[in-house]
Formats: sequence, structure tokens, C-alpha cells
Amino acid sequence: MKTDVYFQYAPLVDILQARGWDVTAYDEILGRREDVLGVWIIGIDHGGRVRFTATRPTSMPQGRRLQRNYRRYRLLLEAHSILTVTTKLRAAEELPAVLDQLAAFAMGSD
Repeated sequence: MKTDVYFQYAPLVDILQARGWDVTAYDEILGRREDVLGVWIIGIDHGGRVRFTATRPTSMPQGRRLQRNYRRYRLLLEAHSILTVTTKLRAAEELPAVLDQLAAFAMGSD
């Protein structure tokens, strides 16, 4: 018989913050981390369901400036790759290992 797990957010928030994530926790935990590798976003709900998204640039941004009708505009074209990974925690203690694996996926290691 399968039993559903209900996660308290405080231990998960502590783990994420200790690893450099900016975290908010209301209906779910939302974490964000930015560095030279790009932007990583994680969501974790009370059931332990995890959704991780890694966005990274695939080329240098290309910008230009224009003037139209006496107004100046700056256009910036950026190309990104987006990786989304989902999984489910069975216990809060699994989160550090899951974060390590998500980081490996985001950096291109399977």
C-alpha cells in the first residue's frame, strides 16, 4: 500500500539556502539561482514533487539601437536552451543528492 508523504518546508528551505538558492515558501517552495551557468529554478510541493528548470545562453547576445518616431529603442536578441527535469522526493534527506544530480544534468552530464 502506497502512502503519500507530506513534506514540511522548513528543512527543504534550509538545504536550498545553504546551497546558495534564493527561496520563498508559500503554497510551494520556489527557489532561484543565477550564475555564469545561467538561471536555475526549482519548485517543490508538499507532496515532494520537484520541477527543475535550467536556462542557459547558447550564444552571445546581439544588440542594436534604433530610433523610431523620436524615441530610442535598444533591441537585444538572446538565444537560450531550456532543460526541465521532474522527479519526486521520498524524504527530505534526499534533497542534497537530488540537487547534485540536477546540477549535473544542467551542466550536460547524464
